Amino acid sequence: MGNAFDQLDAERAAETARPRQFAADLAVVVSTPEGLRLIAAHIADCGLMSPSYDERTEGRRAVGRELLDAVKRVAPDALPPILKEIYDAA
Repeated sequence: MGNAFDQLDAERAAETARPRQFAADLAVVVSTPEGLRLIAAHIADCGLMSPSYDERTEGRRAVGRELLDAVKRVAPDALPPILKEIYDAA
């Protein structure tokens, strides 16, 4: 019986470790000018800053929204330079 609980604890730990690692990795990426440009280019490529009335592009936009939300959560100070990069490139 103890093994089942140990396995459940390990699964729960793994579920929480991945989001924490993603947040830590994202913070490192946006701490560099290259990382800011990369994230900005990805968000722009997702069409997040363009009007969309097309069902086919909504999946891409959803990915861009998730990434932008992650930046807001993890490194809110990185948001203005990312948005500037997107608008300057447009």
